[in-house]
Formats: sequence, C-alpha cells, structure tokens
Amino acid sequence: MLIQICKRKSVFLLCVFTFAKISAQEKLGMSNSNYMPSYGVFLNPSNSVDNWTYQQINFVGINAYFMNNIAYLPKFSVWNLAKTQDFGSVKPSNLKLKQFLFANAEALAPSYFISKGLLGGGLFVRGRTVANFTNLPYKLTNMMFSQDESAQTSGELNQKNLRFSNMSWIEAGLNFGGIIRRDRLTLMTLGGNLKYISGINIAYGYLQELRGFYTESTTDIQSLKGKVRYNQSALNSGKGVGLDVGFTYKKMLGVVKNYYTHSPKSNCKFVDYKYKFGISLRDAGFVRFNKNTNKFDVSGSRFFPFMPSGGYLDILENNFSTSTVTNAAIMASLPLSASAQFDYNFENNLFVNVTLVKNLVLNRMTGVQSANLICIAPRFEMKQIEVSLPLTLHRFLYPQLGFAFRYRSFVLGFDNVFPLVIKKNTYGANVYISIGATAFINRDCDRVANSVDNCPSWLKVFKPKQKRRKRK
Repeated sequence: MLIQICKRKSVFLLCVFTFAKISAQEKLGMSNSNYMPSYGVFLNPSNSVDNWTYQQINFVGINAYFMNNIAYLPKFSVWNLAKTQDFGSVKPSNLKLKQFLFANAEALAPSYFISKGLLGGGLFVRGRTVANFTNLPYKLTNMMFSQDESAQTSGELNQKNLRFSNMSWIEAGLNFGGIIRRDRLTLMTLGGNLKYISGINIAYGYLQELRGFYTESTTDIQSLKGKVRYNQSALNSGKGVGLDVGFTYKKMLGVVKNYYTHSPKSNCKFVDYKYKFGISLRDAGFVRFNKNTNKFDVSGSRFFPFMPSGGYLDILENNFSTSTVTNAAIMASLPLSASAQFDYNFENNLFVNVTLVKNLVLNRMTGVQSANLICIAPRFEMKQIEVSLPLTLHRFLYPQLGFAFRYRSFVLGFDNVFPLVIKKNTYGANVYISIGATAFINRDCDRVANSVDNCPSWLKVFKPKQKRRKRK
C-alpha cells in the first residue's frame, strides 16, 4: 500500500520525513553476578551493597549491541566471515510486524567499587550512545531493499507514532548504598547512582500522523504532523543529570541481625542468600542541549494533482505549515526504564536469574529509549570462575541465547552465541568485554578467609572445621 507512494520522490519524505534534516544492551550474562559490582550497579545500584567482592577496579570495558527485525544476514557465522572477509548480502525480513532497530554501545573508563560493613559505593565514568527506530511499516522497509518495481498504484496512507532517535553522552557518576534492614534471615539494601551528564549529540524525529490516499497521478494528504530535533555533534554540547535507584530484598541462609559485610565487626563471617529480589528505576534524568541546535515542526493537509518538484524540505515548506527554530534549547530524556530481578541459589554454586526491563520513555518524548526485554539466565558461579547462559527475549518476543565467561575480573560475553557456532540467519549481535582487578577479601579478614564458612559448600566435607576469630 505504501510502496508505490514511497518510491515517488515527491512524497518519500512524507513517509520518513523526520529523518530529512539529519545528516548496548544490558550485559545480562554478568549483570547479576555476585562478583561483578562494576556491572551490577548499572542494573540495580544496590548491588554494590553486601557484594561478595570487597573491592573492585574495572580498568576498561566495552559493550556493543545491535538488534532489529528489518533485515538479516542469511546463514551468517563469525568463522565464515573471518575466512571470506565477506558479510554476505543483507535480506529483508518477512516478518509482517511493526519493525524496529535498536543499537547501544558503551565504553567504561576506570571505575572503582567497595563493599564493607553496612555500606557500598563507588565511582565510575562511561561513554554511551543509543539509537532506535520504532513502528516502521513493514511494506516501507521491505521496499527499501526490494528491486521489484511492481507495486500498488493506489492505496491508503495511515501511519502513526513512527519514531527515530539517537543520543550520545558521557556520564561521571557516584554509586552509594547501604543495608537498611537486618532481621534474622532478612536483609534489605537500598542504593543509587547519581550522574553528571555531558551531552555529545541528539537526533530525534517523530511522525505523529500521516493520513491520506494516493493514486498514480495524485496524492491527497489529509493530515500530516511531526517534528525533528537535532544538533551538531560536539563534546559538552549539552549538560544534564541522571539518577538510578535500586532496592534488593534477600532471604538469607543464616542469621544476619549483627552482620557486617567484609568486616571484623562480625568476625568476617560470610552469610549466603537463598534467593533475592530487586527492583530498580534507571536513567531518570535529562540532557539540555543548547549549542548549534535545530527544531523543525510540520503540520497540515494538501492535495497534489501532480508530482511537485524541488527538494524534500522545499516540498514541506511550500505546501504545509512549518516552523524552524535554531539555537533553542533541546531537552532530551535519558533512556528511562524500570527493571525487576529475581535470583535463586541452589546452594551448589548454581544459580538461576530472571530479569525484566521495561522502557518508560514515550514515543512522543524527545530522547532515547531503552530496550524491552526479559531474560532467564542459569549460571555456575565461583570466586575465580563464572559461566552464564542468558536466554533473552528482546521486546518480549525475539529470542537470543548468549554466553558469558568470567575469570576473576576478566569478562567476555555475547548475547547471541549462535553466529559463533553455527550458520544461522542473524538479526542481531552483541559482545562485551572488560578487564579489572578484584580484592575478594578484606585484608583484615585474611586469617579467617580460609575458614570453612568461606568455602564452596561442596568442599566443606574435605575441610576440617576451624575456630573463628573472637569478636573484638
């Protein structure tokens, strides 16, 4: 229905006009690890409290994620790419659904986290960029790849809520948290991340409505309404603040009434949990861009008895009500989202985690959105080594099986492992890697760190019981 009209230059912009002036994922394989606070605090800030590592420095980390249902690489594999140096031809998806594209990348500069006593906290700096298309018509995206010129010569236009956004920024943050309740077998923690934001770029387009009809010789636009917001990319072209808040409830396997994490105050005793449940609100905040900005709005209706000439912007300005404002402040939302996490301990170094992430940024809001997803991730976890197999449903619908590995503080993970092992139609890919250093135990606790209480449960039968150090 939209194919013919979108192939005609006169109205191509009316289908995707919001882009006319426009010249990472969640690392879920390790974000719920008890030994990686440098990952966990970005999913739930209270993860720095009562963490199983005493101190951790993350020297450097990267994360790149891409997922879409617009097109795919047929029978793609990493090994074939390495051999042939050829990605192959991109083919359009045959999924007759509203189509999307989501991309996320981040670079983590040196960061530091500590957990001791009733408190946890840290410092971090990271650069982030997020881009997404949402609600793209199936026929429009299929037309972009198709070489077939045959198409309907008449039809109806009815497109709403089409959105594009991209934003990049640098954030410097402070993580803080504490134990707010210790009652027999119950432990509750609360934490937050406070972030200062330095904006780099914003590009946002929103087609609120495009409604009308078309034939071979005429186009009747009955209603058109939309907007574009963008700036020239530059360091510190915007400023803002952000806040993450998280809460965790733990059902413990031992009494924690007088429990202090990694502290001689409780004889450096380690208490494990049976299960824990967390909720968090992430990226509440904004960036105010006020340098080299542009705002463009269009609305109105128009009947074209012929194909108008001129550039896309000229067509809009000559036939619709438009307004353009330069160097006016643009307020852009961070990718606000809510998350819930549940983690169950089988008490033999095996865990299973379920994590839900829900985007809270509306399409009509300037800014970027988070991905909607649910993930189920079994993992084998020890102090030195950890392996996880996250199964993620992106947008609650599109499955990806991942793999993540940790040796001490070195992490390598993928959200889609299939291109590494078999040839498969590939709609997305992800890789994350980080290098750091960890002090698992407070030096003041060295003498009791090797006691039976700190051994994995399956080793206790081989360890003779030792007397604990008396409380000072």
